[in-house]
Amino acid sequence: MRVLQIPHLACKEELSSVQQPLMFTQPLHFYEIAEQPWPSFPYKPSVEFSIAHTGDHIVLNFQVQEKEVRHVNTAINSSVWEDSCVEFFIAFDERGYYNFEFNCIGTTLVGFGDGRNDRTLLPAVLIERIKCFSSIEQKPDHVAWRLQAIIPVSVFMYTNVFNLDG
Repeated sequence: MRVLQIPHLACKEELSSVQQPLMFTQPLHFYEIAEQPWPSFPYKPSVEFSIAHTGDHIVLNFQVQEKEVRHVNTAINSSVWEDSCVEFFIAFDERGYYNFEFNCIGTTLVGFGDGRNDRTLLPAVLIERIKCFSSIEQKPDHVAWRLQAIIPVSVFMYTNVFNLDG
């Protein structure tokens, strides 16, 4: 498992009502996702991500290049893993971890649990607080898509997290 130093970003906007992707004055470092942990599915698109926090929100940016995209799931907590998607895992203690899955159009699934199975899906009313912005661009030899997800600490219902500083 990789441990990252997550930068704190000052943000003048109220993030719960933001209507467009956040633009930052300081550049964010993008990390390449180099692992593909499913041997029975050898396809591996090119994926980079950045992560930052504002104290009360996590901001994720994904940049993906792949041969083609699929985006048929549009309901919260639907089968986004069947689409072109990315995931984010986070734990605050030993009780379990949150698994956020986003397809290329921003449809979101969020589960909590202590393992890959037996996960409890978060209620749609909480997931609706997550802001997602996406774009898809057809290139001559691939499709490029971007996703920005802004996750408020209020979605972490199984953990007493009120502020991400420190």
